[in-house]
Amino acid sequence: MPVSVTASRRVQAYNDYDLKWIEEPLGAWDPEGYSSFRSEIIFLGACSEKAWTLEGLERVLATGTCDLMGVDPGRSEGIPGF
Repeated sequence: MPVSVTASRRVQAYNDYDLKWIEEPLGAWDPEGYSSFRSEIIFLGACSEKAWTLEGLERVLATGTCDLMGVDPGRSEGIPGF
């Protein structure tokens, strides 16, 4: 069973708890999985916690699959880069 299907089932089990978002349910990089996952869940998906450069963040943004970006300015080229 694809990881996105397993993650979707697990996350849907949280529907009764008024969850607002979930962080990286498919790991750091799975744009195809996240695209499928987003169509199946009712809350937001957070990602990019492991993207530590501007290029990495832009790569995540370009997929169009991330609702919330978890950016750590200390790891992503400091305040100017952030």
